[in-house]
Amino acid sequence: MATYYVSKQGNDSENGTTTALAWLTIDHAVDTVSAGDTVYVAPGTYIEVVTNGVTGTSGNVITIIGDPGCEKFVDIEGITPGLVRLTQAAAGTELADDSNTILWFFNAKTYIVVKNLTADGIGGSTDNSAHGSYGFYNTSYSYAGIECINCTATVSYSAFAGLQTITRCMGMAGFYAYYLCNSAVDCIAIGGLHGMRQVFYPTQCIVIAGVTGMQYPTQAYNCLAVGCYYGYNLANDSDILDNCASVACYIGIDGYGYYDIDPTAPNYYSQNYQTLHATNTGGDAPVQAPIISYSIKNMMHLLKALEPWLGKGMEGLADNSDLASQTTDILGRNRRNTSTGSVGTLDIGPY
Repeated sequence: MATYYVSKQGNDSENGTTTALAWLTIDHAVDTVSAGDTVYVAPGTYIEVVTNGVTGTSGNVITIIGDPGCEKFVDIEGITPGLVRLTQAAAGTELADDSNTILWFFNAKTYIVVKNLTADGIGGSTDNSAHGSYGFYNTSYSYAGIECINCTATVSYSAFAGLQTITRCMGMAGFYAYYLCNSAVDCIAIGGLHGMRQVFYPTQCIVIAGVTGMQYPTQAYNCLAVGCYYGYNLANDSDILDNCASVACYIGIDGYGYYDIDPTAPNYYSQNYQTLHATNTGGDAPVQAPIISYSIKNMMHLLKALEPWLGKGMEGLADNSDLASQTTDILGRNRRNTSTGSVGTLDIGPY
């Protein structure tokens, strides 16, 4: 049960056993470690794709831990606190790789835990074609012990797919933010089509989606669907929504072709155009959710989180007359991602 280190100052020809002898790439690390080992990854932008080549066991889990606060990488020149970022975006220009790619592929392995990483840089389509890509992906959620903790992923197809457990993560994707996973706890999902599709046991999650917030959960507990066409999309009488709510959805609970289903939804709160598109729900009858007065100050936190996509200074503009001149984002990067970006300038986060 050894401990290894990865940093942008490292070299894959080293042995990785100390911060001074760190490896350079995460992919090399996951191919070299043994069951039970731990890898700490320094802040920085790692332009690579990762494929696990070694499996863990139930008593010897392989753990990869991002170290954004430099708790392990102390007083090392060139390493400062910041994101631990896995990306396919080109350095300098931030041009995304628009191919069909998997950023982190668990490769049908078991008992691997990934913590504190950000995955991005696979762009979607800019024409009438489609580009499917994954952030953290395994071939099936049945592979035991695969877990992401405190990670974020922004991709065109699915941020988290085929994983057994996802904890305190945020996924944004054009298709499914979370797809075919066993459980999600304390997660946020933003999906162009579905927020969570076939995430069977979501607990205390928030979903925002263009069509369905949660599609086919087996049992959802204390979850919230916001601004979806269907808040919850159920298929079986045995499906359970326990202490869940949907707000500003077109339909709160939908049978999706199974309109005679009678799912169980105790303590279900609704503030939607239509509460049910099913026979009814067992347990307590759905009730109107209490009105909540959202303050502009609190809602601005969401705007702040998404500032990298906004033009610099847009929030303070009195009108849209000056928008055409806003060609850089809040971080000073070329917002239009054209070839005019200067290669060699700093990428987002520590580089």
